[in-house]
Amino acid sequence: MDADFIFLIDFDSTLVQLETLEVLAEVALEGTSDKAARLEKVAALTDRAMNGEVPFRAALEERLALIGAHRDHLPEVIA
Repeated sequence: MDADFIFLIDFDSTLVQLETLEVLAEVALEGTSDKAARLEKVAALTDRAMNGEVPFRAALEERLALIGAHRDHLPEVIA
């Protein structure tokens, strides 16, 4: 019998002791003049999504737009 499975795991603060998206934001926004304000917005959106005030997808899309990250940032985040 063939079966397809999809596993969705929220590993932030569960399997790792940090919020990965916020670490990515720190890396991607390094050297920007408005880093502190954008990090504050990212954190606020994370909190609102976790409290069910904003749909997860909408919060994720908005946070990614604020961060402006790209693949070149990943090695530093992973390290």
